[in-house]
Amino acid sequence: LVNTFNLVDMTATCSFSDVTDKNAWYYIYIASAEKAGITNGRGDGTFGIGDNVTREEMATMVYRVARSRGLTISAIGANVNAFTDMYAVSDYAKEPVVALAAAGVLDISDAYGRLGPQEVASRAQAALVIYNISNFTGIKK
Repeated sequence: LVNTFNLVDMTATCSFSDVTDKNAWYYIYIASAEKAGITNGRGDGTFGIGDNVTREEMATMVYRVARSRGLTISAIGANVNAFTDMYAVSDYAKEPVVALAAAGVLDISDAYGRLGPQEVASRAQAALVIYNISNFTGIKK
């Protein structure tokens, strides 16, 4: 997301307790994402280096970058039951999931209409969602 939307900021610094090595290849990307408001990390002050990203976490980050880039995308009036397992979506991710589903960006449900919000996002799913948001009408690159 940081590369796709040209958000790399070489002056960005990171406050996550598990992202301290400024020479690590990932440092500037995480620091840039934090500075841009794309990620807030985990509740314990970490980013989660080495952790897999869930589908609801991916949706939340994509939603935040879209909003920060001026894309008008909203859950207002959208189908709050966009997926058959919406009951399993964490509160923080409900608006992003509903809005991205309504916009056709989060088109990764299975044959039964399930998102699987706490399941790991595959590379293919991440690529599709990033492609969809970067080509969404009205996005400012």
